[in-house]
Amino acid sequence: MADPRIAASGGHDADETRLRRLVERAERLAADIVGRAELEGRIDRCAFAEGYRLGFLSGRDVGYQQAEEEAARDWARIALRVRNMARVPTFAELQARRNAPPSTEPNSPKRPFKHPASEEAKR
Repeated sequence: MADPRIAASGGHDADETRLRRLVERAERLAADIVGRAELEGRIDRCAFAEGYRLGFLSGRDVGYQQAEEEAARDWARIALRVRNMARVPTFAELQARRNAPPSTEPNSPKRPFKHPASEEAKR
């Protein structure tokens, strides 16, 4: 005896046709889902790459700025040392001051103190 549901739906061939259409539709939907997943993956990869590139450029700019500031501070320290060294009298100038007679002017720099041991060492 035949199933009444099969007879009411148009027979066995109609069920196979409907099933085939459902399978084809499911295949199209699966292909569409896969295509969308691939597209979203490409979009994500491109967005990540762009974000990484922008972050790298920003970080590079910040790094260069920090390096320039550090170099400026280092050079300022070095320049200060050089300026201070330029203000120090040379060895020859110090020797000339030590050997010069004391000045009688009121605001003139005093001669440095000569330790008696240095006088004995000269003898």
